[in-house]
Amino acid sequence: MTARRSIVIGLVLAGLAVAGCGGGKATPKTAKSTSAAPAPSSSATSPPPHFTSQQLLRRLIRAKDIGPGFEQSIIGTRAFLDGKALMCSLSGVKLPGKPQIGLRQYASNAKIRYGKNYNQFIALYPDADQASRAFDAIKAVALKCPAKQHVPAQPDPTSKATLFQHDDTWTLSPQDTVEGWTHLRGWEREVYSPKATKHNIIFDAYDYSVRGNLIIATLYNERADPKDTGDAIRQRASAVLTKQLKALG
Repeated sequence: MTARRSIVIGLVLAGLAVAGCGGGKATPKTAKSTSAAPAPSSSATSPPPHFTSQQLLRRLIRAKDIGPGFEQSIIGTRAFLDGKALMCSLSGVKLPGKPQIGLRQYASNAKIRYGKNYNQFIALYPDADQASRAFDAIKAVALKCPAKQHVPAQPDPTSKATLFQHDDTWTLSPQDTVEGWTHLRGWEREVYSPKATKHNIIFDAYDYSVRGNLIIATLYNERADPKDTGDAIRQRASAVLTKQLKALG
Protein backbone atom coordinates (compact mmCIF):
# COMPACT_ATOMS: atom_id res chain seq x y z
CA MET A 1 0.00 0.00 0.00
CA THR A 2 1.39 3.41 -0.91
CA ALA A 3 1.77 6.16 1.65
CA ARG A 4 -0.81 8.27 -0.17
CA ARG A 5 -3.38 5.50 -0.12
CA SER A 6 -2.70 4.72 3.54
CA ILE A 7 -3.76 8.27 4.43
CA VAL A 8 -7.16 7.76 2.87
CA ILE A 9 -7.65 4.28 4.27
CA GLY A 10 -6.50 5.58 7.65
CA LEU A 11 -9.98 7.03 8.01
CA VAL A 12 -11.51 3.69 8.93
CA LEU A 13 -14.67 5.65 9.61
CA ALA A 14 -15.66 4.87 6.03
CA GLY A 15 -16.45 1.32 7.08
CA LEU A 16 -19.21 2.29 9.50
CA ALA A 17 -22.85 1.77 8.71
CA VAL A 18 -25.25 4.67 8.46
CA ALA A 19 -27.35 4.96 11.59
CA GLY A 20 -31.00 4.32 10.90
CA CYS A 21 -33.60 7.02 11.23
CA GLY A 22 -36.78 6.49 13.23
CA GLY A 23 -37.72 4.53 16.31
CA GLY A 24 -40.31 1.77 16.58
CA LYS A 25 -43.34 0.97 14.48
CA ALA A 26 -45.83 3.74 13.79
CA THR A 27 -49.15 3.50 15.59
CA PRO A 28 -52.02 3.11 13.07
CA LYS A 29 -54.60 5.88 13.04
CA THR A 30 -58.17 5.21 14.15
CA ALA A 31 -61.14 6.98 12.66
CA LYS A 32 -62.67 7.90 16.03
CA SER A 33 -59.68 8.68 18.12
CA THR A 34 -60.43 11.25 20.82
CA SER A 35 -57.03 11.31 22.49
CA ALA A 36 -55.45 14.73 22.34
CA ALA A 37 -51.76 15.01 21.50
CA PRO A 38 -49.69 15.76 24.60
CA ALA A 39 -48.47 19.30 24.92
CA PRO A 40 -44.70 19.69 24.39
CA SER A 41 -42.74 20.09 27.59
CA SER A 42 -41.18 23.50 28.07
CA SER A 43 -38.15 21.85 29.65
CA ALA A 44 -37.49 19.48 26.71
CA THR A 45 -34.08 19.83 25.12
CA SER A 46 -32.80 18.62 21.78
CA PRO A 47 -30.91 15.32 21.94
CA PRO A 48 -27.19 15.42 21.12
CA PRO A 49 -26.40 14.80 17.45
CA HIS A 50 -25.45 11.32 16.30
CA PHE A 51 -22.73 11.49 13.65
CA THR A 52 -22.17 8.83 11.00
CA SER A 53 -18.99 8.03 9.09
CA GLN A 54 -20.51 9.26 5.84
CA GLN A 55 -21.28 12.64 7.41
CA LEU A 56 -17.73 12.96 8.68
CA LEU A 57 -16.13 12.15 5.35
CA ARG A 58 -18.22 14.85 3.68
CA ARG A 59 -17.59 17.50 6.32
CA LEU A 60 -13.88 17.20 7.14
CA ILE A 61 -11.87 20.20 6.01
CA ARG A 62 -9.18 19.84 3.37
CA ALA A 63 -5.61 21.10 3.07
CA LYS A 64 -6.68 24.35 1.39
CA ASP A 65 -9.04 25.05 4.30
CA ILE A 66 -6.20 24.86 6.84
CA GLY A 67 -4.08 27.52 5.16
CA PRO A 68 -1.88 28.37 2.17
CA GLY A 69 0.82 25.84 1.41
CA PHE A 70 -0.59 22.92 3.42
CA GLU A 71 -0.32 19.43 1.97
CA GLN A 72 -1.47 16.05 3.26
CA SER A 73 1.39 13.97 4.65
CA ILE A 74 1.96 10.44 5.92
CA ILE A 75 0.95 9.39 9.42
CA GLY A 76 4.29 9.83 11.20
CA THR A 77 3.60 10.85 14.80
CA ARG A 78 4.41 8.27 17.48
CA ALA A 79 1.12 8.73 19.35
CA PHE A 80 -0.87 8.37 16.12
CA LEU A 81 1.01 5.23 15.17
CA ASP A 82 -0.05 3.83 18.56
CA GLY A 83 -3.68 4.84 18.04
CA LYS A 84 -3.61 7.59 20.67
CA ALA A 85 -4.80 11.19 20.74
CA LEU A 86 -1.98 13.72 20.97
CA MET A 87 -1.21 15.22 24.36
CA CYS A 88 1.38 17.62 25.86
CA SER A 89 4.96 17.27 24.62
CA LEU A 90 3.76 15.03 21.78
CA SER A 91 2.79 12.31 24.23
CA GLY A 92 -0.41 10.37 23.72
CA VAL A 93 -3.57 9.32 25.53
CA LYS A 94 -5.41 6.08 24.82
CA LEU A 95 -9.15 6.65 24.72
CA PRO A 96 -11.44 4.27 26.62
CA GLY A 97 -13.85 1.96 24.84
CA LYS A 98 -13.64 0.92 21.21
CA PRO A 99 -14.30 3.97 19.03
CA GLN A 100 -13.73 3.98 15.29
CA ILE A 101 -10.55 6.01 14.79
CA GLY A 102 -9.57 8.34 11.95
CA LEU A 103 -6.14 9.96 11.58
CA ARG A 104 -4.98 12.77 9.31
CA GLN A 105 -1.77 14.80 9.15
CA TYR A 106 -0.87 17.89 7.12
CA ALA A 107 2.34 19.90 6.79
CA SER A 108 3.36 23.09 5.01
CA ASN A 109 5.38 22.66 1.83
CA ALA A 110 9.02 23.64 1.40
CA LYS A 111 8.08 27.10 0.09
CA ILE A 112 6.79 28.15 3.51
CA ARG A 113 9.49 29.88 5.56
CA TYR A 114 8.30 28.68 8.96
CA GLY A 115 7.17 25.08 9.27
CA LYS A 116 3.50 24.46 10.05
CA ASN A 117 1.65 21.27 10.91
CA TYR A 118 -1.94 20.20 11.50
CA ASN A 119 -2.84 16.81 13.01
CA GLN A 120 -6.37 15.48 13.37
CA PHE A 121 -7.50 12.56 15.55
CA ILE A 122 -11.14 11.52 15.19
CA ALA A 123 -12.95 9.10 17.52
CA LEU A 124 -16.49 8.06 16.60
CA TYR A 125 -18.34 6.33 19.44
CA PRO A 126 -21.57 4.29 19.36
CA ASP A 127 -23.28 6.87 21.58
CA ALA A 128 -22.87 10.24 23.27
CA ASP A 129 -22.38 8.82 26.77
CA GLN A 130 -19.24 6.93 25.74
CA ALA A 131 -17.88 9.99 23.93
CA SER A 132 -18.51 12.13 27.01
CA ARG A 133 -16.62 9.70 29.24
CA ALA A 134 -13.74 9.65 26.77
CA PHE A 135 -13.61 13.46 26.80
CA ASP A 136 -13.46 13.38 30.60
CA ALA A 137 -10.53 10.94 30.34
CA ILE A 138 -8.71 13.32 27.99
CA LYS A 139 -9.32 16.24 30.33
CA ALA A 140 -8.00 14.26 33.31
CA VAL A 141 -4.72 13.60 31.49
CA ALA A 142 -4.44 17.20 30.27
CA LEU A 143 -4.81 18.47 33.82
CA LYS A 144 -1.82 16.35 34.85
CA CYS A 145 0.53 17.72 32.18
CA PRO A 146 3.41 19.51 33.93
CA ALA A 147 3.60 23.27 33.51
CA LYS A 148 7.25 22.85 32.51
CA GLN A 149 8.91 19.76 31.12
CA HIS A 150 12.24 18.79 29.56
CA VAL A 151 11.89 16.41 26.63
CA PRO A 152 15.06 14.40 25.85
CA ALA A 153 16.22 13.62 22.35
CA GLN A 154 14.45 10.66 20.81
CA PRO A 155 14.42 8.79 17.49
CA ASP A 156 11.97 9.83 14.80
CA PRO A 157 9.44 6.96 14.45
CA THR A 158 9.38 7.22 10.65
CA SER A 159 13.04 7.76 9.80
CA LYS A 160 16.63 7.35 11.07
CA ALA A 161 16.71 10.96 12.23
CA THR A 162 16.72 12.11 15.85
CA LEU A 163 14.23 14.55 17.34
CA PHE A 164 16.11 17.26 19.24
CA GLN A 165 15.76 17.70 22.99
CA HIS A 166 13.74 20.73 24.08
CA ASP A 167 11.93 22.40 26.97
CA ASP A 168 8.14 22.74 27.01
CA THR A 169 5.81 25.14 28.80
CA TRP A 170 2.17 24.02 29.06
CA THR A 171 -1.00 25.91 30.00
CA LEU A 172 -4.57 24.60 29.96
CA SER A 173 -7.41 27.03 29.29
CA PRO A 174 -10.78 26.68 31.09
CA GLN A 175 -13.32 24.45 29.34
CA ASP A 176 -15.58 26.43 27.02
CA THR A 177 -17.90 26.03 24.01
CA VAL A 178 -17.00 26.54 20.34
CA GLU A 179 -19.74 26.30 17.69
CA GLY A 180 -21.85 24.24 20.07
CA TRP A 181 -19.00 21.82 20.91
CA THR A 182 -17.61 21.32 24.41
CA HIS A 183 -13.98 22.36 24.04
CA LEU A 184 -10.68 22.31 25.89
CA ARG A 185 -7.38 23.81 24.73
CA GLY A 186 -3.82 23.14 25.83
CA TRP A 187 -1.24 25.72 24.73
CA GLU A 188 2.43 24.75 24.55
CA ARG A 189 5.68 26.57 23.82
CA GLU A 190 8.61 24.38 22.75
CA VAL A 191 12.12 25.86 23.07
CA TYR A 192 15.03 24.23 21.20
CA SER A 193 18.69 25.14 21.29
CA PRO A 194 19.49 27.91 18.77
CA LYS A 195 22.44 25.75 17.76
CA ALA A 196 20.05 23.04 16.60
CA THR A 197 17.74 25.23 14.50
CA LYS A 198 17.52 28.89 13.51
CA HIS A 199 13.81 29.24 14.27
CA ASN A 200 13.99 27.48 17.62
CA ILE A 201 10.50 28.11 19.01
CA ILE A 202 7.39 26.05 18.23
CA PHE A 203 3.91 26.99 19.44
CA ASP A 204 1.36 24.17 19.78
CA ALA A 205 -2.41 24.46 20.09
CA TYR A 206 -3.92 21.18 21.33
CA ASP A 207 -7.71 21.30 20.92
CA TYR A 208 -10.10 18.67 22.27
CA SER A 209 -13.76 18.89 21.29
CA VAL A 210 -16.79 16.66 21.84
CA ARG A 211 -20.38 16.79 20.60
CA GLY A 212 -22.79 13.90 20.55
CA ASN A 213 -20.95 10.67 19.80
CA LEU A 214 -17.90 12.36 18.24
CA ILE A 215 -14.56 13.48 19.64
CA ILE A 216 -12.09 15.41 17.52
CA ALA A 217 -8.63 16.14 18.92
CA THR A 218 -6.33 18.37 16.86
CA LEU A 219 -2.86 19.83 17.06
CA TYR A 220 -2.01 22.98 15.12
CA ASN A 221 1.59 24.22 15.40
CA GLU A 222 3.99 26.66 13.79
CA ARG A 223 7.70 27.31 14.11
CA ALA A 224 8.64 30.83 15.19
CA ASP A 225 11.46 33.17 16.19
CA PRO A 226 12.42 33.59 19.88
CA LYS A 227 10.76 37.02 20.14
CA ASP A 228 7.42 35.80 18.73
CA THR A 229 4.61 35.92 21.31
CA GLY A 230 2.60 33.26 19.51
CA ASP A 231 -0.58 35.38 19.57
CA ALA A 232 -1.06 35.32 15.79
CA ILE A 233 -0.43 31.55 15.74
CA ARG A 234 -3.02 31.08 18.46
CA GLN A 235 -5.55 33.02 16.37
CA ARG A 236 -4.83 30.96 13.26
CA ALA A 237 -5.26 27.76 15.26
CA SER A 238 -8.61 29.01 16.56
CA ALA A 239 -9.73 29.91 13.05
CA VAL A 240 -8.98 26.41 11.75
CA LEU A 241 -10.70 24.82 14.76
CA THR A 242 -13.80 26.96 14.32
CA LYS A 243 -13.91 26.20 10.60
CA GLN A 244 -13.80 22.44 11.21
CA LEU A 245 -16.33 22.36 14.06
CA LYS A 246 -18.74 24.56 12.12
CA ALA A 247 -18.44 22.28 9.08
CA LEU A 248 -19.19 19.22 11.22
CA GLY A 249 -22.28 20.90 12.66
